[in-house]
Amino acid sequence: MLFSLLYLPLPALWTLIVCLAVSGSSQHQPVAKTVREREGESAFLSCDLTVKEEDRTTQVIEWLHEGLVLPIFIKFGFHPPRIDGAYLGRLSLSEGASLRVNNLRVEDEGWYRCRILFLIHPYHSLNGSWIYLSVTTPPSFQTTPPHLVEAMLGEPAHLRCEASGRPEPLIRWTKDDRVLPMPAGHPDGQRYQVANGSLRIEAVDRSSAGVYTCEASNKEGSVTHNTSLLVRGPPIIMVPPSNLTVNYTQDAVFSCKAEAYPGNLTYSWFKDGVNVHRHSSLHQRVSIQTDGSLILRDTVPGDTGIYTCVPSNGLAVSPEASAYLRILHPAYTQGMPRLTILPVGMQGHIRCPSVASPPLLYINWTKNGLALELDKIPGWYQDSVGTIVVAMGNDDALGEYTCTPYNSYGTMGESGSTHVILKVSLTLEQSALHFTFAFSLSPAGLQDQHLHCYSRKFTLRDPPRFVQRPAERYEKEVGLELSISCTAIGDPEPTITWRKDGSCTQCQFQTLEDGTLYIRSVKKAHHGHWTCEATNNLTQISSHTTVLVLGTSPHAVSNVTVNPDVFGMDVSWEPGFNGGQPQQFTVWFRQMTNGPHDWIIRKVPAGNCSLWVGGLWPDTEYQVSVLAQSQRGSGPFSQILNVQTLSVAMTTAAPAMMRPNLLLPPRDLTVNRTARGIVLCWAPPPPPSHLPLGYLLEFREAGGWAVLRSAIPAKQHQILLQGLIKDVSYQLRMISQSENLASEPSEIVNVSTAGMSIYPSGSRILEPLSQSVRAGIIAGVCFLTSALFISIMASYLMKRRRTRRMQNSPIFFSRYQKTPNLECSDSPDSLLKLKLETSLYETFERVALSPRRSSGEKHAQDFLTGQKYEWGEGLAMSSEILEALRLHQRSRRPNSSIALQDLTHTGSSVSSELRRSGTVQSLESTGVVRSLRHSRSSTDSRCAALREEFQEYRRRKEREKLEGPRGKGPSSFGNLEQATLL
Repeated sequence: MLFSLLYLPLPALWTLIVCLAVSGSSQHQPVAKTVREREGESAFLSCDLTVKEEDRTTQVIEWLHEGLVLPIFIKFGFHPPRIDGAYLGRLSLSEGASLRVNNLRVEDEGWYRCRILFLIHPYHSLNGSWIYLSVTTPPSFQTTPPHLVEAMLGEPAHLRCEASGRPEPLIRWTKDDRVLPMPAGHPDGQRYQVANGSLRIEAVDRSSAGVYTCEASNKEGSVTHNTSLLVRGPPIIMVPPSNLTVNYTQDAVFSCKAEAYPGNLTYSWFKDGVNVHRHSSLHQRVSIQTDGSLILRDTVPGDTGIYTCVPSNGLAVSPEASAYLRILHPAYTQGMPRLTILPVGMQGHIRCPSVASPPLLYINWTKNGLALELDKIPGWYQDSVGTIVVAMGNDDALGEYTCTPYNSYGTMGESGSTHVILKVSLTLEQSALHFTFAFSLSPAGLQDQHLHCYSRKFTLRDPPRFVQRPAERYEKEVGLELSISCTAIGDPEPTITWRKDGSCTQCQFQTLEDGTLYIRSVKKAHHGHWTCEATNNLTQISSHTTVLVLGTSPHAVSNVTVNPDVFGMDVSWEPGFNGGQPQQFTVWFRQMTNGPHDWIIRKVPAGNCSLWVGGLWPDTEYQVSVLAQSQRGSGPFSQILNVQTLSVAMTTAAPAMMRPNLLLPPRDLTVNRTARGIVLCWAPPPPPSHLPLGYLLEFREAGGWAVLRSAIPAKQHQILLQGLIKDVSYQLRMISQSENLASEPSEIVNVSTAGMSIYPSGSRILEPLSQSVRAGIIAGVCFLTSALFISIMASYLMKRRRTRRMQNSPIFFSRYQKTPNLECSDSPDSLLKLKLETSLYETFERVALSPRRSSGEKHAQDFLTGQKYEWGEGLAMSSEILEALRLHQRSRRPNSSIALQDLTHTGSSVSSELRRSGTVQSLESTGVVRSLRHSRSSTDSRCAALREEFQEYRRRKEREKLEGPRGKGPSSFGNLEQATLL
């Protein structure tokens, strides 16, 4: 029969076991125990019930887990145990009825108890002791900051760290082996804040960069997580250049080392404020190293000057440091004039433009190829800088002069010759005079050394010189006319010509007779450098000016340079003229490997002339160009450059710390105003960011941020903004989204809808609402109004109904009814009548109908007088009398009469006493006697007591009349009240 139980259906078997458990009686007093084991290990739950081997076929061993209805383990005889699905493969019996739990889980924690069910008569069960299984786990991080965190200089940073474990782990932050936050007296004590396991840095500076460690620990162990904080900001020059002094023809090397994050540093060097690559004498001999050093090879004296190092990473304002380069060289002349003019009859100077470092020592002069002996010419001498001072310009000064400067290093040679002429026009008539004029047309005329005797007319002429030079710069709006004066004199009269630097096939201009440059309608092509030249048969002179044409689109940038890297490239350029309006730059690039791709646009931050273009593929060819734009339009593209990114070196190791799930926001947000509306463009997040599933667009007018568009597809890189309001300024930003991640907000771009009629006027974005939404709002308001009105009306009706019911309620439930308006006098009948009408309803209601006490005294208090009374045990009034009085109170008639014989049912003694005292008339007028006739008769003793008390009352009243009027106290009606109630 026992074995037949095994063939029962499973529900029937469970029912039998539960019934046995319920019907059985516990014969064992359980004692709680605790077993503590670590997650993943085994736990032994001992059972203090003994299982005999011979009784295994008649007993069922069960293990129960608190909170579960059915046992988790059932073992009957030698049959395989039945185990709960959550414990499959992890439970087994050991040492009798004890249970072993393998591969512990956190959800296994709780109370367990063993139980034995007996399947033989009498059916009963034994319960074992409760055992609490505590599963401990070492700490594990639930939320950690990324391994690499970037923060902008001056902005706050937040590192969140959450951990779980059993028991609850303690979280501690350290930086460079120092516990955070710092002590109160530390300079950085207020900057670091730790709360709920999170670290907050109020204002990041360069000292905040470093490795931050989050440590979670409990009794089971500890875990740590490291985060490197990198501070984004402009570079810092760690090694500035220093002044150099080198010898002529030696190399000069300037050191300049800067540090910054991001580390895409580019170094620019300037000489006397001009980029070294733009100096014609330097660009072939100068090179800038990757570490920022400047190497100047084969120095020449002209290399002397101030050199400035400017490192940049595209963030904020770049720092700069300068140093002076001094070249030690022999003295030499620079720019010896071809003509030197001396005034006739006046003092003049013949200068030698020398350059010397170390300083000049002296200068040797020659005249007509011979050494010039100044001590033999009266009035001539040489000043401190080597200039010849001529006392009076005359024929003795005419000739060809050269100079040779000297310093401690020697000289670099003789200068070129200068032809000295006199500034005068005269006619000479000479005869039989042998001489040679030093102002011949060329020095070759000096070769004729023969003596001639002739008579001839000579005319001395003046070289050209400017009387009115053009200004340094002219600014003119496009479309207006422009006149630039340029006047020169000389003998013969010079010819004035104008030319524009560079090719200008579309430049239309005129040169007037007086040398004025006239442009009838200024165009963009007229912008640039212009030169005015004055020429005669003696020489040619020139003067330069610059014409700036305002109101045009920006001009093309120049000197575009690209420095490629493995995953990006640094693009820099020299900006062109902006046309009188602020200009912005965009870098255009596209991939050329495997066929040309679409152009990608990256916006350049305002004020920058360089940009780091990241997110590129290594060892890939790209085309790059720079475009300038302003409110006047777009300028021409710069020259398109082809550049190849560097390949990844085989020895390059992977980054040591890389965030496994790094999601960056979109980059290079730009907005363009078009006829269809405002178009927002962006670039996808650069590597090593994961590709997002979509984007979220947020906007802000003056308050907080709100969502403008959600679920923008990841493949989309531009969007036409809808729902904006006309004449409103907005701030826009975007957020990358994936399944479980959301990036930080992108950079903020500003846009204004001023004057854009495509957008409606209004006060709120995303208006007007649709008709269905408006209908729903109106219906909701109407429903709420109707519900409120119905609630108020229902409350009002229920209040009126409750008031009406209270007015009609019996005396038992209407304790505070108004006292009947009766005419009262000092007669005993009137007082008794008053008491019967009022006090009998109120006082007796509280005394006669209150729960009776088994022994002792009963207390009552008159509502009119406030007097307290004590009643004997045998003085309880029947409830029928009160019910009669209540019925009379509800249907009282003023002229009703009561027959005297109606009182016979209450006792003859009471009726006679009432007749004798004149009280019957009062009772008849009130209708009380008719009601009293239905009450039960009292005992004679009770009537006798009533008679005595009433007579005592009349006697007391008579005494009070004889003694005179006194204040009526609360006890004046005490006996009358008792008599009335009795």
